[in-house]
Amino acid sequence: IVKLQKLFAEEITRHPLVMEVRVKGTILAIELETTGVRGYLNPAAAEITNYFLNKGIYLRPLGNVIYVTPPYVIKNEELELIYSAIREFLDNH
Repeated sequence: IVKLQKLFAEEITRHPLVMEVRVKGTILAIELETTGVRGYLNPAAAEITNYFLNKGIYLRPLGNVIYVTPPYVIKNEELELIYSAIREFLDNH
């Protein structure tokens, strides 16, 4: 999981909508470039939540930051589905 996460973090850092990527253990935080206030009060959280819930994925957005906190038992294929959905979200916004 950690290797896959590291590769995804390196890739996603180059996306023009990504301001910053932070990794701590298995937690991945992707801060998006948005207008307005940064952090918890950014209205992007509602859009992020709805987008991923419609895909059957529960992510923990805090304002303009997407948090991926996978369970330790997640399979690489499942994690790649989440990463693919994040790529799709970024490419369509």
